[in-house]
Amino acid sequence: MAPSKKTAPVKAKVVRKRHDYDTVTKAVDAIKGGLSFRKASATFGIPLGTLVDKVKGRRPLHTEKNTSSLLTPGEEQKLVEWLIALAGSGFGRTVDDLRMTAKRLIDLRREKEGSPSSATSEDSTPSRAWAYHFVKRHPQLTKRSPVSLGKERAVICSDAVRGWFEELRSCCDAIDPELLKSPQRLFNADETGFSFDPKSRKVIAQKGAKHVYKVTANSKKQVTVLACTSAAGQYLPPTLIYPYKRVPTKNLLADFPGALIQASDNGWITAPIFLKWLEECFIPAVKPLPKPVLLLVDGHPSHTSMVEITEICLENQVMLFCLLPHASHLIQPLDQALFGSLKPAWGEASRQHMFHTGEGVGLDSFAGVFRRAWEKSATKEMAEKSFKAAGIYPFNPERVLLAGNPINITPTFFPSIPSDDPDPASPSNVVPTSFQQIPSSNASFPSSLQEHTGLLSSPAPPTSPSFTLSETVKAMTAEQLSALRAYTVFIQEEIGSRKSKDFLDRLASTQPQPAGDHEFQAFHHHVKNLTEAFKRKTPEKVALTQEDILKLPQFHSSKGCRNNKKTPTIPRLISSEEWRSLQKKKILDNEEAERKKKEKRELAREKKRHQQEEKEAQKRRKEEALVEKKKKKEEMQAKKENAKRKRELEKLKIKMKKGKRPSYGSSSDSDDEIMDMVMSDMGDEDEVGVSENDDKSAGCGTVGEPSILWIQCEQCLLWWHSRCTNLKDLNEEELKKAPFACC
Repeated sequence: MAPSKKTAPVKAKVVRKRHDYDTVTKAVDAIKGGLSFRKASATFGIPLGTLVDKVKGRRPLHTEKNTSSLLTPGEEQKLVEWLIALAGSGFGRTVDDLRMTAKRLIDLRREKEGSPSSATSEDSTPSRAWAYHFVKRHPQLTKRSPVSLGKERAVICSDAVRGWFEELRSCCDAIDPELLKSPQRLFNADETGFSFDPKSRKVIAQKGAKHVYKVTANSKKQVTVLACTSAAGQYLPPTLIYPYKRVPTKNLLADFPGALIQASDNGWITAPIFLKWLEECFIPAVKPLPKPVLLLVDGHPSHTSMVEITEICLENQVMLFCLLPHASHLIQPLDQALFGSLKPAWGEASRQHMFHTGEGVGLDSFAGVFRRAWEKSATKEMAEKSFKAAGIYPFNPERVLLAGNPINITPTFFPSIPSDDPDPASPSNVVPTSFQQIPSSNASFPSSLQEHTGLLSSPAPPTSPSFTLSETVKAMTAEQLSALRAYTVFIQEEIGSRKSKDFLDRLASTQPQPAGDHEFQAFHHHVKNLTEAFKRKTPEKVALTQEDILKLPQFHSSKGCRNNKKTPTIPRLISSEEWRSLQKKKILDNEEAERKKKEKRELAREKKRHQQEEKEAQKRRKEEALVEKKKKKEEMQAKKENAKRKRELEKLKIKMKKGKRPSYGSSSDSDDEIMDMVMSDMGDEDEVGVSENDDKSAGCGTVGEPSILWIQCEQCLLWWHSRCTNLKDLNEEELKKAPFACC
């Protein structure tokens, strides 16, 4: 077996501390005056070995590193304090901001010393390596990724936070002095949303690849989770609020049976959902505990907008206490630790689900994926840590006030600095120190335009990164630059270089110019404005100091530009009678508004019904008119038919009066009908003597068989059976021709 190689011990890296030159000098002088090395080391805070090296000459008092440093120790210390103050106020500076601010400090010092500005030297801006070593030299500094914080939260002052803690203590002591000392009776409930597409992390990919993609969920929806825990680590089942109109029939909690489910239109919590959670989850869970029980919630309307919420809390001795507005990031326990751990765990669980299944998280799979994140984060230690960080249990307001959170942005450094600038710390708002002052007596426009045509031309753009403006251009005011710009734009876009030369010659001439030349008049106007701008004295600039560069930002008052939208004022203690009366008044107002809306809807429905009835009546009138028209048309047609039939009857009567016989034998029904009408008509009008037995033979008085032949008397027009006459032997054709008379 080969002997194992011994590895050389790794020497720990020693971080050397830089000491102020004045302090080292005083310590060395004290030692030379008779003070011992050890007492000098303890008095001035300098290591013993360093003092020995300095006194015996092994190391110089002022090292080369210090002489070549860009910033003095005093400047670095002020810069460190400035960076810490800005980060505590929510205005943290980046590495580039640090470099630019250091450059301004260097420029200011060199300007006071009379040395050349860094704008014209090779070391114009400190490098990134300098910024890296600057942070490394000061252990109290580090680079962090900031968390977004709204302006309303940033302006919370320490007095408001301290007042809230005092009010919480007084309310709890008035009800039960032991309440804040019982962690099992201190609860906090809050909601947070979980997106199906969590924030991406860096992945390993092929070097040089143009794009690196990530599979994501198709849905943009999210699920809200209502979480609740006590200071003793008792967690209530999380309530998952899905974006549904109603709770679906399918089991969405198959992979997380310990959770509860609710539904809302957009997946957010509502007052009815919170009330149902109190009735079905929170009240049964705290029933075995001693009363009262404290429940901390934020001021969201879903927590306090219903009277039923207040009533159920009073009935079950639940003290519903609201957090300080815009301060939940400071005093809400769940925001302190649990949610901060739950969100990364959810992101990791989502990525693992997508890696193993190839699909993004959806509404059907959310519960199972969220369960892994919940079980990983919802621990007893996390709950205790959350309440401790919020200063609730153990009750310690100073933990929040002294935690370094942005609860007060009043400047603690440089109190004499004015704060009119909305963001004076930004590089764009700091006055450049490289601009040199020019006496106002020299800032005049040249008397001869021909000798200074350079002022009337467009300034050349920079051709390289080392381009610097001349001192004359730097000294120009905004008015002068504006006049020069207007003149240059007029030449380039309106008249061109050739005309501008002609106009300059005409301007220098003493001869009168024509009044109708509008271009020349406009040119003369721009030249006049430019001349007057340069004749005015340039205002003297105020001397720039370190305090002007290292200013701290302050929020301005929002008076005069507040949002007109009114939000309900939510008392921090919800159990007062005044709050109940306000809620009842609000309900009555809502009922009155609903009644007015209902009346308006009824009027609209009544109007619509009248319009519908009018349409139906108009339709009926049209149908009746059509029926009447059709009826009249049928009557006219019937009159025409009757007239026609009457004419035919008249013709038949005339023929019958002349002695002509109808067809013999088996006559048709229509012929019989016509003959009946003719006979009845003739009987009424002509009195031909037709009796009621006109359908019988005049000879035998019977009708006889249908095959019997008939013959009519030419005198009396009575009908006879042929067998009842002396013509019984004749056939049908012979009967038609034979004359017959019975009288």
